[in-house]
Amino acid sequence: MECFVSQPNSVVLDIAVNPKGKGQECMDQVCRILGIVEQDYFGLLYKGRGGENLWLNLRNRLDRQLAGPPPYRLQLKVKFFVPPHNLIQQATRQQFYEQVKAEFESQKLVAELEDQMIRMLALIVQAEHGNFDQRTHQMNLYKTMLPDNYEPTPELIHKIVDSHAHLVGLSKESAQYKLLQEAAVLQNYGVEYHEVNYGGETIHVGIGPTGVFLYNASMELIEKLEYVTITKAEHVGKNCVLKVMNDNGTERDIMLRLVTQSVANAMYRCITEMHSFFCCDTVHNEVSTQFSRDLKGTLASLFNEKTTLGRDYVFDIKRTSREAYDHARRLLYQPVPLTGMTGESMISDKDSHDCDTPPLSAEEKCQLRVRSRSNFLSRSWYRIRVQKHATGYCKLTEILLKNGNAPVQQTKAMLVG
Repeated sequence: MECFVSQPNSVVLDIAVNPKGKGQECMDQVCRILGIVEQDYFGLLYKGRGGENLWLNLRNRLDRQLAGPPPYRLQLKVKFFVPPHNLIQQATRQQFYEQVKAEFESQKLVAELEDQMIRMLALIVQAEHGNFDQRTHQMNLYKTMLPDNYEPTPELIHKIVDSHAHLVGLSKESAQYKLLQEAAVLQNYGVEYHEVNYGGETIHVGIGPTGVFLYNASMELIEKLEYVTITKAEHVGKNCVLKVMNDNGTERDIMLRLVTQSVANAMYRCITEMHSFFCCDTVHNEVSTQFSRDLKGTLASLFNEKTTLGRDYVFDIKRTSREAYDHARRLLYQPVPLTGMTGESMISDKDSHDCDTPPLSAEEKCQLRVRSRSNFLSRSWYRIRVQKHATGYCKLTEILLKNGNAPVQQTKAMLVG
C-alpha cells in the first residue's frame, strides 16, 4: 500500500507499507528517512470521511482507519510541542521550526505583542534568506510575510529591518532555535483547535499542554480550564463532556457538541493524550490499555475474552514528556560495550600511530572494560573512563599490552602510579 506523507515544508515522502500493518510502521519509515529518533513528539494526520483532520492511531491497523482507495495522503505534524531546550536532534528542531513557521504565516500561531511579531518575522527571514540586505526584493519580503492584522506602514517595516539587521552573522540553525524560543512563550503554542457547539453557540476549543481554552467566534478567550480542575472527560456520541471542579468544591458539566462522532472522539483523545503527556509522570494503564471492539470482535470475545480480533486501541500515547526525553537520550547516547576483546586486539595499528600526535583540542572520552581475574570479582566487569589525549591514552595502552592478565586492582594501581 502506498502512502504520500507531506512534511510541514510541503516536501512529500513516498512510503510503501503493508495494508494490514499498523500505523507505527509508516511512522518508523518516515522517521528513518528523516533521521529522527525523537518520534514521540510527532503524529500523522489524515482526512476523515467528512473532510475533517484526524490523528492516525499508530497502534491500530491502517486499513481500519484510512478510507478509500490508495495511495493515501498523510501529513507529518508535531503532535506535542515540548519546550525547545528538550529537543536533542537538529532534525527534530527542523521539523518544529517548519511547523511553527507555517502556523505563524497562517496566523494560527498569533503573537499578541507587536515586538514579538517583529522578532519572529526577523528570525524567519534570517533563517530563510540569511543576513540583512538592502536589495528591493528583500524589502518587499517583509511586507508579504506580515500577518493580515498588521498594516505594512513604513514605521513598522523600519522596525523589522532594524531587528533583522541586528541578526547579522547568526547561523540558520541558531535562528531556527531562537524562533522556537520566541514561539514557546506564546499562549497558543502547541494548542490544537476544535470548533464545537456550546449552549447553542459556535465556539472554538483550544486544547494545549496546560489545559482547555474556550474562545468565542472572534477568538476571544471566554474561559480557561486547567487540567487540575477537570476531574473527568467523557465521549458520548457526538458529545464530549467535561466534568469541572468549581472553586467552591462543586462540580459542573460542560457539554461540547461536535459535527460528527469521529470528531468528538478525536477531541476526547486529544484532551486525554495532552494531559497524559504533559501532566503525568507515566502513562496510566487506564489510558494505555483502553480499547474498543467491532461487531466481529465482540462476538469472538464472548468465547475468548483475551482475543485481539477486532480490537482497536482508543488512545495513541506510549510515553510522557519526561519519558520521551529520557528514551531519546538513551537511544542517542547509549555506550557501545567492547566485549570479548583482549588488550592487544583493542589497540589497532592506527591507534598506536595516533600516540605520536599532540594532544587533541577537543577531549573525547573512551570506555574500556577490563576483566577481573580476582577470585571474588571473577565474573564482574570494571569500566574505566579515560580522556583520550596523547599521554593518558598511550599509558593505558602500554599497561594493557604488557599486563593483559593482571587483575583490575593492579591495573588501576599502575594507572594511578
